[in-house]
Amino acid sequence: MNSNFGWNQIAKIYDFIAGKIDEQLYGEVIESLGNLDDMIVDEFGCGTGNLTVKFQKTAKVRAIDYSP
Repeated sequence: MNSNFGWNQIAKIYDFIAGKIDEQLYGEVIESLGNLDDMIVDEFGCGTGNLTVKFQKTAKVRAIDYSP
């Protein structure tokens, strides 16, 4: 069996299940960070990348996740 199978299946339903909770939390995280113009943001454990895309377009974001 492909080792990616489990992660791929979970990722498909993760947003549906946790989406509402995550959206509120992501908003709070982004707001607490303040202005990130020209800053480098390292995001570890980015999962499906939903928080990653919320960072300001002027920030330089590097995101990594262990899951395939």
